[in-house]
Amino acid sequence: RVHGMSNNKLDQIYEAYDSQNYKQALKLVNNALEKIKNKSEGYTMQTIKSLTLYRLGRVDEASQVCEELFRSRDQIIEDENSTQAYLDALTLIGDNEKSVIVCEEMANRYPTLKNTQNIMFALVRSGDFAKQQKWAMKLSKQFDESYMFWTATSMLAQSELEGKTISFDLAEKILT
Repeated sequence: RVHGMSNNKLDQIYEAYDSQNYKQALKLVNNALEKIKNKSEGYTMQTIKSLTLYRLGRVDEASQVCEELFRSRDQIIEDENSTQAYLDALTLIGDNEKSVIVCEEMANRYPTLKNTQNIMFALVRSGDFAKQQKWAMKLSKQFDESYMFWTATSMLAQSELEGKTISFDLAEKILT
């Protein structure tokens, strides 16, 4: 729920977006943003605007909105809906670096399984195998040992990228 906005107006925005009527969705989002008085209340709308601009093929504008939002990420992280929409926008525009930063900050601040998994997915997209290994180990220690598979996979990918070979026996030991 966006503060200061009726569910009906929000439903209209989502309905236009979901039916791929992106021009209408953008018009509704811009109207809603004009009426929101408190900047922090507009983060969800801004992320929807970014997603909509992307869908309209206006990737540079979508990236610009994401860049502006990045400077407010501390406030965005406080709202799960805004955070998820923002991560979706960053993923669409291909800004893996910012996605990793936001996910790391989120996982460090709120170390839930979902947030820790989000950092892993962001790291997979970014190709940062060393950080993947670190977070996979953290996941397996904090939540479930079955995540050691991600640790072994990250190690293998990292060694292949660096032109080194690690023994599959080592990977097998990690997994058993």
